[in-house]
Amino acid sequence: MLRQHSELEILSDSLDDRELPGLDPPTADASAGLFRRLESALSYRVYHDLDRDKSRRQLMTLSGQYAGDLVYYLQMEKDDSGQNYYFRKRYLRYEHRRISLDIGNFNPRWGMGVSLGYHSDFLGRDDNPSYKSGLFPMLGKFNGIRMQYHSNLSPLAMFSYDRTHLARGRLAALGTEYKFKGLNVGIIGSYFKIENFENGKDYSDFIFGGSVKFKWNEYNFISEISSNDYANFAWCFDLKRKFDRGKIALSGWNYPHGYINPYGAGRANSDYKTIVIGDTDLEYASRQNGEWGIWARSSYSLFEPHLTSISANYWSDAGEQEKFRIKISKGFRISKIFQTELTYLWGDDNIGGNYGERQHLRMDIVCGSSIRKRLRLSGELKRVYHSYGRRDYVRAELKAICAVSDRINSIVKFSRIDYDVSDGSPGYWLLYLSENITFGDHIYLRAVMDSREGRDYNLIDSARFNLLVTLLTG
Repeated sequence: MLRQHSELEILSDSLDDRELPGLDPPTADASAGLFRRLESALSYRVYHDLDRDKSRRQLMTLSGQYAGDLVYYLQMEKDDSGQNYYFRKRYLRYEHRRISLDIGNFNPRWGMGVSLGYHSDFLGRDDNPSYKSGLFPMLGKFNGIRMQYHSNLSPLAMFSYDRTHLARGRLAALGTEYKFKGLNVGIIGSYFKIENFENGKDYSDFIFGGSVKFKWNEYNFISEISSNDYANFAWCFDLKRKFDRGKIALSGWNYPHGYINPYGAGRANSDYKTIVIGDTDLEYASRQNGEWGIWARSSYSLFEPHLTSISANYWSDAGEQEKFRIKISKGFRISKIFQTELTYLWGDDNIGGNYGERQHLRMDIVCGSSIRKRLRLSGELKRVYHSYGRRDYVRAELKAICAVSDRINSIVKFSRIDYDVSDGSPGYWLLYLSENITFGDHIYLRAVMDSREGRDYNLIDSARFNLLVTLLTG
């Protein structure tokens, strides 16, 4: 999925966006020689519910590269019966000098992604075994071939074909980009056709788009405009500038109701609406359709251990409601091993109405000498006024990361979460354990368990476990 504004909500781990979940797997040797130029990794991951004593998912992944030019990836998943593996995702990617070629599944993001760059899930999940194949894997989405020549003038061509036993979607696109010094100008055109085999209906359309990107002094600007007819122009832009002690950013977007593009998604907020594709009865969730908005952010540091960030966001939710957010964050580094951050967010999801106001308050305290050895205490309170009344969400968390040695890393997290303390709704305790071990240069092991304890949960019965084993060659 494309990027969303983190400023819309107070996210966990906002203080430490470099948080280390575990040790990185060892890197295979890619020295000279036919086989030494081949790097590969074989991973096996199992997700297990202890309450049912049953594996929910089992994944087998083979990935790697050859001589730095050819990248391959193959992932298989075992079905719920535990009997058969089926294709989940696979691709080959070749990049050499000015040529790039993708075969299989790929990410074709172009410009800001408005015209082309995000495959919505209108096909749904197919449980028919006959289509869990190498031609149409479970996470197929963009599935076909993509070619591009990289130069001052960079032409692009791609074709995608994905299907289930109930529907299929096909797309062809041609585009080019022209680069001159700090200026990048591009155009693209695509045609797609979506068919529902159950009712015999189909929907097709042309999408045309243009983008411009440039860098001048400390300014960075990118914008894209896209249309499926003369009356429906969708557009968005990002503008950023850096200063000695800070930076500013400004974004804007507008997507008409009539702009329907299941293969594109640009800048937007996290409000989703369901879009029905013509008469096909197929549908997908869109953050863009009917929405316009503007977002601004400024961050600055008066002195080295201090950072202040302010952001504001105003948007219309598919033309139905106007919403607003403002977020203020102040961070302090008291010493080399001690830092803290306080974040406050105020918003209104129904401007001019009798409900919709929300307030979020979060505080993080971190003590540690590195991201692999630290202790973090965080607390968060959210208060939201809905049409049916007030809701108070409370969360407190203690997290410890400890590097026992260069090859062993442990994580322990203990949390208390109450979804609504105002009406006495039951909350729960959460326990999270993670152990990450590297054996030699070719074996990496990660084991994770989380469990809940509360009125509606039992610490043992609600426990979940997943294990990842990776073998490296090279």
